[in-house]
Amino acid sequence: MEEKLHLPWDNKKLKDLLIEIIKIGETTKIDFKQELNIGTAKEKAEFLKDVSAIANTFDSNYYNYGFILVGVKQNEIVGSSFLQNKEVDNLQATIDEIIKVHLSPFIETHLKIFEENEKTWGVIMIPPTTMLPHVFIRDIDNKSRGDVYVRRGTTTEKALPEDYSRFFSVYTNEFISKENPIKRELIKEAHAIRTFLESDAISWNLQISSKEEGKELFDSINKKAEVYWQSLSEILLKDDEGKYNEAIIKSIEQISHYYEPPIGTAHSHSGQCIRYYLLVVILYIIFAVGTFKKRDSILKKISELELTRKFYYEEPFPIADSLFFIREAGEIFQTQYEQYPQKKWCDPVASYIKSLFDQKIRIEDYSWDPDAYFFIGEFLLSLLPLDIVDKNTGRKIFNYPSSGLYMYVPNSVPIIKKFLARERDWIRKIFHRPLKNILQEFDTTAKDLVRPLCRALGFTNGALQSAFPEK
Repeated sequence: MEEKLHLPWDNKKLKDLLIEIIKIGETTKIDFKQELNIGTAKEKAEFLKDVSAIANTFDSNYYNYGFILVGVKQNEIVGSSFLQNKEVDNLQATIDEIIKVHLSPFIETHLKIFEENEKTWGVIMIPPTTMLPHVFIRDIDNKSRGDVYVRRGTTTEKALPEDYSRFFSVYTNEFISKENPIKRELIKEAHAIRTFLESDAISWNLQISSKEEGKELFDSINKKAEVYWQSLSEILLKDDEGKYNEAIIKSIEQISHYYEPPIGTAHSHSGQCIRYYLLVVILYIIFAVGTFKKRDSILKKISELELTRKFYYEEPFPIADSLFFIREAGEIFQTQYEQYPQKKWCDPVASYIKSLFDQKIRIEDYSWDPDAYFFIGEFLLSLLPLDIVDKNTGRKIFNYPSSGLYMYVPNSVPIIKKFLARERDWIRKIFHRPLKNILQEFDTTAKDLVRPLCRALGFTNGALQSAFPEK
C-alpha cells in the first residue's frame, strides 16, 4: 500500500515518526486535534481550512509532508472516538468527497489509523503539492468561495499578497524542474536553506560566548548548506556555456532575503545577522570560482539581486548589504579563532570563511590555486557595493567597499596587483559602473575599513595604478 502511494515511510517507521512528532509538538505543517468531526457544515469548513492551509504552505521538514494528528495532544495520545471502529477506506472516501466538492485543485490525503494502549488515534497526511494555491470553490459556513488559507507557525490565516508570489514561484520552479533535474535540485536545496534561516532553528536572540557553543552553531549551519555549496562549485567549474546560470540565479534569489524575527520575538543583532552567513559564503564561492572560470555574465548579474522583504510593498535592500550585515555577527565568528579569547582575528568573518574554503570547498582542477583565487574573488566581491546605484536616481548607494582578509594578508598584494594588470578588460565586464571610478573609490576609502589595533599589511590601495598604469 505504501509503495503504491509513494510514501516516504512504511507503517512502522511512520508510527515511530508520529510518536516523536507528538513529543515535539505542533509546527508549520503539523496540527494536533484531540477529536475530529466532519458532520456539520461548520465542522467541514474548519477541516477544509486546515487541510488547504497545510497544503498551501512549504516546510522542508518531513519532505514537505503535512500531518493532521487526531486523538493526540502535546506529549500524549488521548484517543479519538471519531476514529473508533471506522473502516479506513470508507472514511478516506468521505474525506476525499468533502475536499472534492469544496476545494480546487483537489488535495490528496492519506488516512492512517493506529491502536495504542486500547486508544484509537490516527493521522491525515497531506503530501507536497505544486498545484498552488488550493482555493475554496463554494461557500460553506463562514468560508467563502475564493478564500485561500496558509499556515504561519502554528496558526492558520488567510493568504497575503506575498503568499501569491510564492505560489507562482513554486509553479514556475516546478515547470522548470520537469525540464531540468539539476535546476530542480539546486532550487530545492536553496529553498530548504531559506526555510531553515526563517525558522527558529537558529535562535533569534543568539548569544554565543564560548568556542564550544560557536563550533556547535557553525557545524549545524554548515551541515545545512554543504550540499548546495559543493553543487554550486561544481556547476560553476564545469558549465562553461553558462547553461545553468539561470538556475544559479534563481536559487540565490531563494536565499537572498532580508531576515526579520517574527513580531514579538526577542532578538539580538547577532541572531538576525548570522542568517546572512550562508548567502555570503555563496557570494564568495561565485566570485572565487567564477573568476577562475571567467564567468563574467553570472558575476555581473549578482549585483542586480536584492534582499527581498517580507511584504511586497517594502523596498528591498541591495544584495551587497549582506556583506555589511554579516559583520554585525562578527563576535560569533571570533569564537572559532584557535587562540580565542586571548587573541582575535582582524576580520573574523573573512577569516572563518577562508578556513571553510580550505576544509569544505573542493575544486578538482589542476590549475586551481586556492589562495590566489580566494583573494582575487574576495577583492572583486568587495567592490560589489561600489558598483550598485539607485534605480531611480542613478547615484551610487555605497561609499565604501566591503572589508576582507585580503586587506590584512601580505601575500594578497602581488596576487591582486598582477590580476588587475593582466585582466583589466575582463574585470570591466563584471561591473556596471566604469572600472576606473570603482578602483579610484577603493583606493580612497579602503583603509578606513581597517579595524583598530590591526595593521593593514594586505591590499588596500594601488588598485587604479595596477589596472591603469598609464594613469
